[in-house]
Amino acid sequence: MIYLILSIFLFAVNNILWSYFSKNNPPILLIARRAIFTSMVFAALLLILKINITENLTLQELFEIILICICGFIGLICLIKGFSSGILSQYSIYSLAMTVVFAIIKPNVKTNLDFWLPLIIAGSGFLYFIWSQFQDVSFRKSNKKPHIFFLLAHVFFGLSMYLQYDYLIDKSTSSLTVASFQEFFILILASLLVFFQKNTISKNVKVSLKTWHYFIMSIPISFAIIMGLEGLRRTAPFDASLIGLYTPISSVALGSILGIDRFEWKSLIGVVIMTIGVVLIYY
Repeated sequence: MIYLILSIFLFAVNNILWSYFSKNNPPILLIARRAIFTSMVFAALLLILKINITENLTLQELFEIILICICGFIGLICLIKGFSSGILSQYSIYSLAMTVVFAIIKPNVKTNLDFWLPLIIAGSGFLYFIWSQFQDVSFRKSNKKPHIFFLLAHVFFGLSMYLQYDYLIDKSTSSLTVASFQEFFILILASLLVFFQKNTISKNVKVSLKTWHYFIMSIPISFAIIMGLEGLRRTAPFDASLIGLYTPISSVALGSILGIDRFEWKSLIGVVIMTIGVVLIYY
C-alpha cells in the first residue's frame, strides 16, 4: 500500500507541474517532449539495475505489452480531449465509477456488507469533497461534451490497469520493465502525432519551454508510474483505483500550499468521511 500512497503524492506533484506548463503549450506537444526525458530516465534506471527488457520476451508477452500500451495511450488521448473543455469534477466522477466497477468484479465481495457499506461511505465522502471543492466551477461550466471523453478515458485506463495487473502477476517481470515499454510507446506515438500536426500545434504554442522544464516534469511522473505499478502488483486494481481517488485531493491540497489553488475547508469533511470508509474497508 505504501507504493500507492507514494504514487499519489508524486502524481499530485505532476498535476501541479502539468497545470502550470500546459497553459501555454498544446498537451500532446508536452506529452511528446516530456516522453523524451521520461524515456531517458527509464533507460538510465534499466542500465543501472542491469535489466534487459527484451530478455526471454516471447511474442505473446510482447503482444500483451503492446495491448497494455495501446489502451493506455488511447485513454491518455481521451483524457486530453476531455480536459480541453471539461473540468476535474467531471473527470473525478468517472474515477469513482471505475472503482465501483473494480469492486463489482473483485472476488467474494458481491454480497458482503462489511465491504460495500464502507465503500459507500468512502464514495459519499469523495463525492462531498468534489461537490464542496468544485461546485462554483461546476455550475459555471456545465458543458456535457467532455463526459464521453472522460468515460472513454476511464474505460481504456481501466482495461490497461487490469491488463497490467494480470501481466505483472503472471510474469516474472519488473514494474520498471512495463513502465519503460509504456513510455517508449508513448514517445513514439505522441511524436508521430506532433509530426503530422506540427503546423497546427506550432500556432498554439504561446511560450516555448526550456529543456530543463521538460526534465523537471519527467521526474515525478516517471517515479509515480513506477510506484503505481509496483503498488498495483502488490495489491489489486480495486485497491489502486480506490487509493487513487486521493490524487485530486492531494493535488488540491498541494496547490493550496503553493498558493495555486484555494482549498475549501468544508470539503475537508468529505475527506474525513472518505478516509473513515477506506479504513473500514481494510480494517
